[in-house]
Amino acid sequence: MSYKSILLSDESFHQTFVSSYKAIILIEQHLFACTFLDTTRKKFIYFFAQQSPISYSTNELERFLQQNYLTHNDLQKFVIYATSNIQCIPESFNVQSELQNFNIIFDESQAQILKANSLSNIVFLYKPAPEFHNTFMNLSNTYFYPHVHSLLLQTNFNLSRTKSKNIIAIHFFETYFEVIVFIDKQIMLINTFLYSTVEDILYYIHAILNSFTIKPDEATLFFSGNIQKHDIFLKNCKQFNLNYHLTNLNQSYIYSYRFNELSSFHYSTIFFLPYENY
Repeated sequence: MSYKSILLSDESFHQTFVSSYKAIILIEQHLFACTFLDTTRKKFIYFFAQQSPISYSTNELERFLQQNYLTHNDLQKFVIYATSNIQCIPESFNVQSELQNFNIIFDESQAQILKANSLSNIVFLYKPAPEFHNTFMNLSNTYFYPHVHSLLLQTNFNLSRTKSKNIIAIHFFETYFEVIVFIDKQIMLINTFLYSTVEDILYYIHAILNSFTIKPDEATLFFSGNIQKHDIFLKNCKQFNLNYHLTNLNQSYIYSYRFNELSSFHYSTIFFLPYENY
């Protein structure tokens, strides 16, 4: 599956007001997306996304930053890395600030490990692609998070607005998906799974349900990311009586009418703002 290049801009968007905007940037091996929130009006007013069949080069990333006004020093920027190279650690384990102590978790002996505090007293340790991080670390006023952090924010938001106590949230990338499971409104699982077929995904979903002794009709599933409305996977979900929704944008904010063109479930996680005071 592939996304087309998208640029959506509200008529109120202007570089003059960049100090009152927040930019959320999603970077994956084949996907670059960003959006701007006008923090004064709580309104999203700018969106750009482009997918490439090959991995982005440093020059391409720098060009995206320039073209989308992301190099302004006054602009607050949240960079969200899509990576399956991640560890989820309860904060009660007393994660130390000296992250080099955790290099043994990963295969790469010289890994540059980043740390992000999140909801539910969870700490994420993760490794972004060095060629991406070397580009973004030179930006001022910038905060870094793994994508699963955004998925956790999104899932927590959906949990507060649904009657279901059991939620399985899945965000799809090209070759793997992230999953977060709440059972009886308590977080029970955060993981990533590699997949190549629809059958792989269905197998993992049923394995998760079975492991928590949850029947298909006792859980609500939220899907986002690299998926289509009429995908064969969704047809199979109906056949197995899985109760699913395609995740919408965060309705705590206002959106430019131009965002009506957006298939929100593809990019919904970048509209659940991370913030730096966990």
